[in-house]
Amino acid sequence: MKRFSTAWAVVCWAFALSVIASQCFGQVEVVKKKSLLGVTSPEIVGNRIFVGSDSNPSVSDVAVVTVDKSYKFSLLKFKRDGQRFEAEKLGDGFIVTGKGSYDLDWTLFDPEKGILNDEVSFTLGGVDPKPDPPKPDDPPVPVPDGEFGLASIAATKPNDANNVTIIGNAYRAAGNALFGIGNLRTVEASVADINRVFANKVCPSQEVCQQWAAWKGKIDNRLREIQQGQSLTREDWYKAFMEISDGMQ
Repeated sequence: MKRFSTAWAVVCWAFALSVIASQCFGQVEVVKKKSLLGVTSPEIVGNRIFVGSDSNPSVSDVAVVTVDKSYKFSLLKFKRDGQRFEAEKLGDGFIVTGKGSYDLDWTLFDPEKGILNDEVSFTLGGVDPKPDPPKPDDPPVPVPDGEFGLASIAATKPNDANNVTIIGNAYRAAGNALFGIGNLRTVEASVADINRVFANKVCPSQEVCQQWAAWKGKIDNRLREIQQGQSLTREDWYKAFMEISDGMQ
């Protein structure tokens, strides 16, 4: 084996200067087919296929790989979903089965023809799908509301995980800062901190930015409502900020 590897390296070096690898469909060919699995004692009579009584047939996507035998040496490396595996031999070629994304790195060598190397990628859908019956959607889990009814509003946040975390943390930090946790801030300064974080957010799209603007409008409207006819204490503002942060979880 060592002697073969050394000879291979010398020949590769000798031909590398004069041979440029190219995609040649005739050298290594990948053909997708359908294969019948789970059958025993198959028997073909006319256009009928009879199988054993213990069969559990299903149809699967497979790929048959054939190699040009006019080349003296061949090396095929298979990967399924990024993981190396050994393909099953099928006559003079190979067969691969199972759902996944496949990569095939192949190299052919012949002293007279030179070296060919290329990569082929393909996907297989797996065993013939038998769709599961549709399941009813799970009912949404209600968000427990707090004293000020802010948690349920906060729960209507856009589907934007990065900004949900950033903005939710901003409300929590603002509430803690009212009592000197991490920093000591007034209510006005804490509100300004929240608004600054919100204004500096980076949205994945204009549509999401518009959703955030609508969400913030509803939060601010509710905060204005709960201030009507009463003066909120520092403790009240702390509860309000925490309701918003908790509702965004």
